[in-house]
Amino acid sequence: IGTALDVLEQFSRKEVLVALSQQTTRVVDTHRAGQDPIKDVCTAICRAACEALNADQAGIVYFESEVDGVVRSQVEKVTAADGNTQYLSKNVLQFPWIDLAAVPGLAIMRETLDALPILDAQHDQRLAGVAPILRLQGIVSILLVPLVVEDRVIGTLGIDSVQKKRQFQQDEIETATLIATIGAPAIASAQN
Repeated sequence: IGTALDVLEQFSRKEVLVALSQQTTRVVDTHRAGQDPIKDVCTAICRAACEALNADQAGIVYFESEVDGVVRSQVEKVTAADGNTQYLSKNVLQFPWIDLAAVPGLAIMRETLDALPILDAQHDQRLAGVAPILRLQGIVSILLVPLVVEDRVIGTLGIDSVQKKRQFQQDEIETATLIATIGAPAIASAQN
């Protein structure tokens, strides 16, 4: 039974990835004046990450420059009393600009282009510059994945565990990296 469940889980993740690819392409191709295609693409990426990894929430920090980042999207998993799960966009206007130099983990990620799983996000020195934001949201563990376009990190996809520690497994890191790999070029296309 374990193998059958593993196959079903992998199939479900593949469906999410295909849907993400189709959705981001559609957003970029059909955006209209006055809309924010970057936010729409980022929201699709966050929703896909939550669904594929059964995450409490996911968000994207977009690097506006070499020193500043801004939260462009955040999606939260909400489960109703009847068991139905929805993924809702959160208001990101409340978040401050992020001083990238104050977050040593981002410098590591920019250099290695590798995902950064962090078990204790609120106390890990690699995230010192954003610890107050993490505490405010109750983020306990986080998986940060670089959004890479042409060997340049344009932002991060953060997959969050709220209120409880989560050790991200290698297959989850690989899935998140694949989501970021699909999503990053879509963000770059939406920017143009």
